[in-house]
Amino acid sequence: MDGATNPLQAFEVGKSYYGRFTCDYSSSIHITVTKRTKHFIHFELYGKPVKRKVSTWFKNIETVSVVSGCSVSADRLSEDYEHYPWGM
Repeated sequence: MDGATNPLQAFEVGKSYYGRFTCDYSSSIHITVTKRTKHFIHFELYGKPVKRKVSTWFKNIETVSVVSGCSVSADRLSEDYEHYPWGM
């Protein structure tokens, strides 16, 4: 299936998402979306407000680069992290 046939998985305000670092897969980062516009999400990182541009990944999943070497995608809810500690 291509991205055109899959519904968009988008970031939602109030939901928390996680991502893993490319160089250290055992380390993760969690963000909670505080504000959403068409092209950007806002969240706090280390106590400071951050704004990042959203991209659409393959299979129509939104993703955002949080810090160098770590991206978070809208299909990785933090509530699922406990159930899938090494990814899905």
